[in-house]
Amino acid sequence: MPQPNDLSRSLVALDQNSTIIAVVELSQSSWLVAGVLPGIERQPCKKLDPSPERLLAVLHRWRDEAVRPDLNSALEKVE
Repeated sequence: MPQPNDLSRSLVALDQNSTIIAVVELSQSSWLVAGVLPGIERQPCKKLDPSPERLLAVLHRWRDEAVRPDLNSALEKVE
């Protein structure tokens, strides 16, 4: 007898050091985007006009912030 798909279990571990987690709340008048970014202490939150282009621009900016090398972590690796 086949087992039903258990979608509550992930087959791959979440790598928090390389994954951007974004939550988007959609309404007809505005969108709210919040995120957890690897290497960034703050948890950004942004209210947007409903626009897929604006949403992608915010996510791309957050991605660029997350992958930008931090001076302090670079110095720690040298030591």
